[in-house]
Amino acid sequence: MRRKIMTAVLAAFMVLGLSGCQKESAAAVQAQNQETGSSQAETEAETVEPAPSENASQAEAPADGANALIVYFSWSGNTESVAKEIQAQTGADLFEIVPAEPYTEDYNALLEIAQEEQASDARPAISGEVENFEKYDVVYFGYPKMEYGFLCV
Repeated sequence: MRRKIMTAVLAAFMVLGLSGCQKESAAAVQAQNQETGSSQAETEAETVEPAPSENASQAEAPADGANALIVYFSWSGNTESVAKEIQAQTGADLFEIVPAEPYTEDYNALLEIAQEEQASDARPAISGEVENFEKYDVVYFGYPKMEYGFLCV
């Protein structure tokens, strides 16, 4: 009998603990999306306007023969790996965003740089540019998600 009671109490704590974690992370994601939503929307509106679509609620893969471009920034190489995987699956062209002044390799120092760039609303210069950007029907953007801020490049 004692074992059944302990099992029921333990199961109740696990259910409460897991549901509590879920609500907190959903609220945190929603708050984060609200904070960054307006600046992200402004950036996207400035760079690329989506083509009109009859069914805008569903994401569609580019049609065969569509001109696609993958534009990415990768500090550690992780985003580059994902960009190359997308290229292998879609046949899209690649363009790496490279800062004119390279970032440091030290992660802790990089966090400070990212915070300074955000505080000053910096937009560091990049090397190179996409040639004939208007020829692309689909553009994929890839960038690292940093826990304490993101680089502005």
